Amino acid sequence: MDLGFTAEEETFRHEVRSWLEANLPSEWRQGGKGGYRDEEDADLQRQWQRRLYEGGWLKLGWPREAGGGGATPVMQAIYQEELAQAGAPGILGRLGVTLLAPTLVAHGTPWQKETYVEKILSGELIFCQGFSEPDAGSDLAGLRTRAERRDGQWVQPGVEVRRITQMTGGGEFGEIFLSGAQVEDRDLVGEPGDGWKIAMTVFGFERGGLAQAARFERAVAELASLARDRGAGADATTRQKVAQAQIEAHVFRLIGMRNLTQAQHGHAPGPEASVVKLYWSEMDKRLQETAIGIEGMYGALAPESALAIEGGRWQYAWMWAQAETIYAGSSEIQRNIIAERVLGLPRGR
Repeated sequence: MDLGFTAEEETFRHEVRSWLEANLPSEWRQGGKGGYRDEEDADLQRQWQRRLYEGGWLKLGWPREAGGGGATPVMQAIYQEELAQAGAPGILGRLGVTLLAPTLVAHGTPWQKETYVEKILSGELIFCQGFSEPDAGSDLAGLRTRAERRDGQWVQPGVEVRRITQMTGGGEFGEIFLSGAQVEDRDLVGEPGDGWKIAMTVFGFERGGLAQAARFERAVAELASLARDRGAGADATTRQKVAQAQIEAHVFRLIGMRNLTQAQHGHAPGPEASVVKLYWSEMDKRLQETAIGIEGMYGALAPESALAIEGGRWQYAWMWAQAETIYAGSSEIQRNIIAERVLGLPRGR
């Protein structure tokens, strides 16, 4: 595992940091929270995405022949880490930018690339991800949705979308009812029967690593500040929990560095990725529980309450953290993967 950076990489870090100082307004910088609460947050994310697009950052890791920056995995990680440390907001079209656009670059037709890619990056088009079904949520291999060829088009069993309001008040999730949606031939990605291969390509573009580590380190620093402000620093149990959060965040950074070293040497992510998902989701739940405990009775207030501490950001983050051990593969599923594919334990009946 390589824990250092080359002179070229440090120069690149300075370039990213300087650009952020010049282009990220202080009022846009924010503490860690998932998703967005309202249209104002969504509009901010759209503006920030456009600014990153115009700065040429959203193609950073793409091959140069595809119009990208050709950045190494380490440089991509440095870029994401600097965004997290600066408290930059997310982008509205995250799924399209990070998953769909590079998948189209890899598997799309020239028409698809010309029609969709730049509009996805700029935020003109927003794409969503629809992998889960009622009987196949975390079990992606159990998906049954398919399309049939009819009259020169692909017909899916179409599209009615019902918003799902989460307990955070946000609405990033929705129910999608497929009841006869028609897709033209030119919008089919890959060849018929390639759905699973394309899906695996999509998941291959999911990343964590140093950016997540930087966000957690920032959250731990804010947790310590909250403890001091609330006069909880004198409590031995609170000090122990904050120290434990600091230790866990540091260990997570080391995990990220190990994975980054493997990526730099051309090793594709394997089942060890389940360790990352399990670790950070459980870690964040503990961190948010500690924050709510420090707030005491104020921790029971709704995020929008006028009396909520720091604008209710800790309550919001706590609610979001409850979903983290469920989405993208529940903790139970991750433990099974680790047991069977990493440790080689026998599969339970």
